Amino acid sequence: MPLSLNAQILGEPGPALVVLHGLFGFHTNWRSFGRKLSGQCQVHLLDLRNHGDSPHSDTMDYPGMAADVLAYLDHHALANPILLGHSMGGKVAMTLALQNPERLRVLIVADIAPVRYDQGGEHRMMIEALLAVALENQTRAQIDEQVRAAIPDASIRNFLLQNLIRSKTGWHWRLNLAGLQNALPDLRGFPEPDSTYPKSTLFIRGERSAYVLPGHRAEIRLRFPKHQLVTLKNAGHWLHVEQPEAFQSTVRSFLNHLSTPNP
Repeated sequence: MPLSLNAQILGEPGPALVVLHGLFGFHTNWRSFGRKLSGQCQVHLLDLRNHGDSPHSDTMDYPGMAADVLAYLDHHALANPILLGHSMGGKVAMTLALQNPERLRVLIVADIAPVRYDQGGEHRMMIEALLAVALENQTRAQIDEQVRAAIPDASIRNFLLQNLIRSKTGWHWRLNLAGLQNALPDLRGFPEPDSTYPKSTLFIRGERSAYVLPGHRAEIRLRFPKHQLVTLKNAGHWLHVEQPEAFQSTVRSFLNHLSTPNP
């Protein structure tokens, strides 16, 4: 059963750009980008299941998350949207494109490939570190200090702590940490539908990132034969944060060269 996803919508009705964040993220991570593009498209910044303000679920795999996004497109009557996904969100976007190519105008995939990644220990360590935090009767600074022992990198820690929110009952996590922990083996992989996506696809990779490598090109060509690959200089995996102007310019250039919408 698809879940009803939370979203922020920027811009007036018009061509739709739907944006899917990565693991541990939520829609506000893409708000600056969305505002910059909202004069060209109506931008829909989604929270995927178990993230942000969207519902939690014990089930979390790419077909299920793609079904959530498809339900969102149906609910908002978005015909031929542009779909952009980063990292985990990129795998969700690719899954939807391969299963329902007729529903999209074009696809943009940010720093991820349609392959299985063997690494995953770092993500598991992050989840375990957050699960181990004692939240009761703590200040935010004290929680940050607890997390620092396992995650000394301040930028990563600050990114994760964006998911810490306070209510009348105290601190809690936006993330469904237990659900993410159980889902990690599925999230490292990628479904293998016997299909290709026949429409234009833009892959954007960071020059300093190891997520889209030369060895992945054959699988990309197989699944997305009408793709182009752009490498952003001096960018790692968080290319839209590290090189925001170059990322926006690359997306704008791709959108400006689109033909008329598919019928």
